[in-house]
Amino acid sequence: MEERLVFGYGARRADAQVPASAGRGVPERTPPAIEHVVAEDPRRTRETSDWGYLGLLAFTAVLYMRPQDQLPGLSTIPFAEITAIIGLVCMARDITERRRQDGLLKESELRYRQLGEGIFHQVGRAGPAGKLDYVNGRTMEYFNRSSAGLIGEEWKDVVHPDDLDECLRRWSRSVETGEFYETEFRLRRHDGVYRWHTARANCGRDETGNIVKWFGTNTDVDDQKQSEAKLNYFAKHDPLTDLPNRAEFMRHLKMAIDRADSNVMTRVAVLFLDLDRFKVINDSLGHLVGDELLRQIAERLQKHVRPGDVVAPLGGH
Repeated sequence: MEERLVFGYGARRADAQVPASAGRGVPERTPPAIEHVVAEDPRRTRETSDWGYLGLLAFTAVLYMRPQDQLPGLSTIPFAEITAIIGLVCMARDITERRRQDGLLKESELRYRQLGEGIFHQVGRAGPAGKLDYVNGRTMEYFNRSSAGLIGEEWKDVVHPDDLDECLRRWSRSVETGEFYETEFRLRRHDGVYRWHTARANCGRDETGNIVKWFGTNTDVDDQKQSEAKLNYFAKHDPLTDLPNRAEFMRHLKMAIDRADSNVMTRVAVLFLDLDRFKVINDSLGHLVGDELLRQIAERLQKHVRPGDVVAPLGGH
């Protein structure tokens, strides 16, 4: 339970004269009552002119004032008519633990910044509500923007419009639930090119389990995705003619037959073409000429079929 100290004194003990430099009606001299509360360190108390921190005690002061020849009543007195201090009530609470936690948080943030500036990934940090408040140098360099051009809500400008809604939906859910955040989206580099990134973020919690920060990274995976797309494409296509290979043709044929079985109005036709004496061309003119002939045949067949029709080589070259 939080310990508090409450005390008060009248205008006579507080030296009611209001100095112009104070600006808030706070007496210049330390009241005697405060000297008794923090008697173990009176020098620090007296040197704290605005009473913001007295050692490790934070003070909140409430001034009771009145105009000349009127009864006390702060809520009904215009500020311009206040002429004298008639009393002061102070409340103090021990903030030692809070100061210690603040110090630990600052140390943690410093370590995070040092780590973030030393790695190749884009690194960011957000508050409990998910608002970005820090990005590392690598991030600013990638987008050619200052920190102010990315923190807050500004980062949304660099997300591909087709990916933004899903990105925000997942981020909102993570902020609400504290779940680990991971998604893929395209980000616009400083040269205007959109590249795929994997974004990950994890929350940091305090001792009571409340989220205090989000820490995340963006990793450029565009080269990896292009390589995967190429591997997937070549797994389904003939490398010489660029037509669907035998396995891909059989998949299309099965789908067409299934559609025909489920709809009496659907028809399927399969046309098989054979190149007679093709071996003679390879043997007499060489395989390079034979390969070029196959490419020319594939190109001409593609030009004479409808969209959705499939042309594919079934045998060896």
